Amino acid sequence: MIYLFWVGLLFLIYHLVFYPLLLMLLAPNREQGTPDPEDYPAIAIICPAYNEESSIGQKIESFLKLDYPADKLDLYIVSDGSQDATVDVVRKYEFHPSIHLITQLTRQGKSSAFEAAFPLIKTDLILATDANAVFHPQAVRELADIIISDPVIGIVVGKLEYTQNPQDTGEIIYWNYETWLKNLENKFNSIICANGSIYLIRKKFCGNVHPAAADDFERTLMVLEKQGRVVFNPQARVREPAYSDLKQLIASKTRNINRQWFAMKLHLHLLNPFRYPRISFQLFSHKILRWLLPLFSISILLASGIASGNYIWNLIFAAQLAVYLAGLAAILMRQDRNIPLWLRYCGYWLAMNIASLQALVLFITGYRYKYWETFRRSGNRV
Repeated sequence: MIYLFWVGLLFLIYHLVFYPLLLMLLAPNREQGTPDPEDYPAIAIICPAYNEESSIGQKIESFLKLDYPADKLDLYIVSDGSQDATVDVVRKYEFHPSIHLITQLTRQGKSSAFEAAFPLIKTDLILATDANAVFHPQAVRELADIIISDPVIGIVVGKLEYTQNPQDTGEIIYWNYETWLKNLENKFNSIICANGSIYLIRKKFCGNVHPAAADDFERTLMVLEKQGRVVFNPQARVREPAYSDLKQLIASKTRNINRQWFAMKLHLHLLNPFRYPRISFQLFSHKILRWLLPLFSISILLASGIASGNYIWNLIFAAQLAVYLAGLAAILMRQDRNIPLWLRYCGYWLAMNIASLQALVLFITGYRYKYWETFRRSGNRV
């Protein structure tokens, strides 16, 4: 049983520490081209929206303030069966020639919304974004600068910045770690998952995404299997609110990881190290191990509990138990300013383990989510 402890701990440390170190050691000194063209390409922006009346107006306003030639941008907002006033808000802007509304009467999901807008698009570049992700004025220009610098680049991914708030569940720290990891992967080879809040993709790479798969992840895999690169540009920024409720976070992460498992299943050949040595290394080290995190956590906890009998093992087991009990308390408590940060972070660690375990069980049993769900705090989707 003691071997389970060391195996679980080894995988955990490798994923969190040694994988980033390997990226730093193996990454070439790649210079990312940043041209400043006189003639920017035309870009079509697709923004699916489901019950986004509280945020869609702010989204459109940020679009109108973009520092990019206005005649080169079109925004296609696809109302995906919205039952609130989303459509009414968008119609207030329809006088603008660059803003287009597409309505789907029934809820069909993000990939369906993308396909609904696709026949209307004549440009070679498409920007996918979320309805609650507010553009930084330079965001689209930063994406365009990178994608036109190299024809091998299939997707350029921007940076999601979470709005700071006193009720942060720990998502901001996790996302800062993910951003750091993306920067390392960017230098090493290619990042392995786009961010649905903001990414620019070449139209030729836009294949049909399975409704049960994570849209941004499967599109990334499609580019990688065609030997294209997926590049990260942290200067292309959008902003949206962070999670403030751990129960909502668990539900959201469960859906996302389950849909990523399904996308990975559809592109399983990318894990072949002989055909895709770099990509398989990254997918296994970053994604697969991340999704299997609860199995390692459980093996470490059980093994140390069974091995208890001396002071060291008792201490290791007690420390883990304390973290998980604190995390459970954070999940069950109302998320407000009175919860200490350390307790929230314990809650976030436990929440991520619960979400990953639920997603894995649902995937193994064949459960598929038809579409992405939305969660709101103070009128915003997160």
